[in-house]
Amino acid sequence: HFDPELFPTESWFDKAHNIFFDVAASGGILALAAYFLVFLACAYGLWRKGERDFATVSAFSILLIVYFLQNLFVFDTPSTYLMVFLVLSFIASRYSPKPSSRPGLWRSLNTVFFKFLVVILVLVCFWYLSFRPASASRSTIKAAINLMEGKPREAIEFLQKAQKRKTMGQDEMVRIFADNAASLVGNPNLVPEIKESLQELTNQMVEEALLKNKRDARYCLTFSNIVTNLYLKDEPQKLNRAWEVMQEAIKLAPDHPLILYSLAQLK
Repeated sequence: HFDPELFPTESWFDKAHNIFFDVAASGGILALAAYFLVFLACAYGLWRKGERDFATVSAFSILLIVYFLQNLFVFDTPSTYLMVFLVLSFIASRYSPKPSSRPGLWRSLNTVFFKFLVVILVLVCFWYLSFRPASASRSTIKAAINLMEGKPREAIEFLQKAQKRKTMGQDEMVRIFADNAASLVGNPNLVPEIKESLQELTNQMVEEALLKNKRDARYCLTFSNIVTNLYLKDEPQKLNRAWEVMQEAIKLAPDHPLILYSLAQLK
C-alpha cells in the first residue's frame, strides 16, 4: 500500500516500521517465533535461580524491554544490530550454565575435532555470506562511480565482475546500476559499441532480476525505465514487453505516482 499524498517526500517503502511485521513478512511465522524465543531465552538466562547481581540483571532486562518496545515503531539498522548482539553476547557469556553443570552431550562435543568443524563452518559462512557479497557490492559501486564519471567501458567490466559472484542482494545492485545506466545511454556522445554493450548487459541483468522478483513493483518499474531510456526509438517490441510488465506493477501498487507516470510514458 502506498499513500499518494506522501509523494515526493517518500517514494518507496521497503520495510515495515515494526520489526515484528517485518520479520513475519520476510521470514514467515517460524522466523517470528525464533525472534521471540531470543528474548525468552535471554529472560530465562538473566532471571534463572542462582547467584545473580540484581543491579546488572535489572539493567540488562530494562535494556531488552526498551529495545523490544522501540521495535514496535522502527526496524533494525546496522548500529542497533551491533549493540543488540553485543548485549546478547554478554548475557550468553555471563549467565550461561557453567561447564561443570552442562549435560554430558555438551562435554562430549567440546572436543578439538568439534571445535575444528565449527571453525570451518564459520569460515565457509564468512566466505559465502560476507566476503563474496562485499566483493560484489564493491565492484557494483565502482561500476556506478565509473558510470557517473562517464567511463562506461570500465563500468561494464566492474559490473560483469560483480555479476559473476551470484551473491545474495545482487538483484538490488542490478536495480541501482540500471537506474544509472539508463541516464547515460541517452548521451549522444557515447560510442555506439559501448552503448550496445551497455544496453545488452543492463537488459539481461534486469530481465533476470525481474524473473526472480515478479511480485516486486519496483523491479517492474526499473525494467520499464530501462526500456524507455534504452529502446524507445529502436525496438517497439521492447515497449510491448514493458507495457505487459507494468500492467502487473499497477496491480501491485495501483496508486503509486511513479508507476502511473511510467505507464503514461509507455503509452
